[in-house]
Amino acid sequence: MLRIAALSLKGDPDRGRAFTGLVHMQLRRDKLKASRIELKNIRDRLWRVRARILTADYHLRKGRTKTARRVLAESIKLVPTKGRQRGADDTYLDIATRQAAMGDYNAALATARRISIPLERLDAYLLIADGAAVSRDKKVVAAADKMFSDAFALAKKLKGGLQETAEVLLRIAYAQIDAKQDKNALITLRHLRPLIIDSPPFEGWADRVADMAGAFVLAGDNNTAMGIVRSVGDIRHRTKAMSEVASAIGTKGNIDAAVPLFSLAFQETKRIGNDQHKFEAIQHMVHRQAKLGRHADAFKMAGHVRDRRMQALTMLAMGKAMMEIDDHKNAELVTNYIPYIGMRSQIFTALANVKGIAGKNMEASALLAKGLADTPNAAAQKINPESLERALMQSIDIQSRVGAPEAMVSLFDRVRQLSKQLPTIKPRVSVLSKMAVTLANNGKKQMAQDDLDVAWRLAWRDTQHPHFAEMLSNITDAQLAAGFVLQAFDTAARIPEEPTGLTDNRAAFIDASSPPESPRNRALRKVAMAAGTVGRPKLSIRAVRAITDETALAYAVSRIATAIAEAKQR
Repeated sequence: MLRIAALSLKGDPDRGRAFTGLVHMQLRRDKLKASRIELKNIRDRLWRVRARILTADYHLRKGRTKTARRVLAESIKLVPTKGRQRGADDTYLDIATRQAAMGDYNAALATARRISIPLERLDAYLLIADGAAVSRDKKVVAAADKMFSDAFALAKKLKGGLQETAEVLLRIAYAQIDAKQDKNALITLRHLRPLIIDSPPFEGWADRVADMAGAFVLAGDNNTAMGIVRSVGDIRHRTKAMSEVASAIGTKGNIDAAVPLFSLAFQETKRIGNDQHKFEAIQHMVHRQAKLGRHADAFKMAGHVRDRRMQALTMLAMGKAMMEIDDHKNAELVTNYIPYIGMRSQIFTALANVKGIAGKNMEASALLAKGLADTPNAAAQKINPESLERALMQSIDIQSRVGAPEAMVSLFDRVRQLSKQLPTIKPRVSVLSKMAVTLANNGKKQMAQDDLDVAWRLAWRDTQHPHFAEMLSNITDAQLAAGFVLQAFDTAARIPEEPTGLTDNRAAFIDASSPPESPRNRALRKVAMAAGTVGRPKLSIRAVRAITDETALAYAVSRIATAIAEAKQR
């Protein structure tokens, strides 16, 4: 039936997308000959190439590396470029990343050079070079050097704005530093320095200056770094650059030299008249000091921020820095100085994730509960709706992945209680739907149904709500997770159709690996996938036929075919 749906598509690209999914399905079933039959139905040259890439993956899984290399090499020559720039570039990147994964870095570089959009070609160079630079093979490292050089040469020719050029050159410099190519990094930075210093300030200019100064230190040129600091006229920008240099000096191992520079930067903050600007400078400094393990100094500096919310944000930055260096004990202590639930939970969810990955699931759930608990401080009642929604969604996510099942019910009781404080419908529906998914996956289907009933009623209060379709789509996801496939189909079919980017510019997305989907089409696709994997082909086809957009239909057929094959392997 999927083949009939694929054959019903009118456009060759859409039909090619659908049959590529059928090729993938046969390869997952270990049926190479059957995949070749499906391949014959693909007339579109680009999608034939993409199907061949899947064939190369199959050969690689079977240990036939030479065959995989040959198929990829042949596929490069078959990629159509005229009028298909978007799809061609994506396909070249797919081939290049596979070649790099096999260790064929020179071949990957040659393929990446075919990418037509300069920024994307540069991204490909850096992606491949990062992997090659850590190799112990001298030839591979030499290939990485060449990729960095090509990236630098390309960046110098970019026709975009200065902001974009500065960001790209800094990326290259930091990648070279990570690859221990300090001399080349200095060449990149010395090219960048006059571009930034001599230019009128642009958005993010101060951050780029600070990053550049720090990079000079990491590459071994402290004198130039301090020269950059002295050249910055604005006190707040100079303070940030100075603390970035101090951080880089400390990172290089010279803490004794970093500490007085941090102190000097802090003294400079006293000359900043604007409270917001002063807070931003101190927050940056606190994060950098904490990351170096200078907790006492960082804590003392944070105490100079008087505004309660700003002080909490500063302590949050300190806690995040401690998490970055795996100082979990002190990160938890920092939360004692953060009264706001939305901020506190960012530390506790990170801590819970670490505990859960280590197999301490009950401790993970306890940390999640602690992050959502009330605090004696009255400031905790001043909840920012956006941060609260993020806190609840992250807590549900961590609980679903690494929490203890026996702690789930009590934790989710607290989540429901807090969700009632959200002032608008959409975040409440999102939280309830996400929670229902986790409950269903843990066998609590009746509780999941109860949450879905509440979410359903909330969504249908206002059918003109700008996010009405998105809310119903979220509810559909939860119904599928609970195993209510027919109910999910009923919900998906009620979602109103909304235009997507495909409506306005189909040519731009016809070859995209994952084309834009409206909430309705996405929900119907997921229903069709779920029905197909549980042995309900008629319902799967009903859901597919309800999708009216050709490209969305083709994408659905492709994903369903792959999902069915993967389900049979489990």
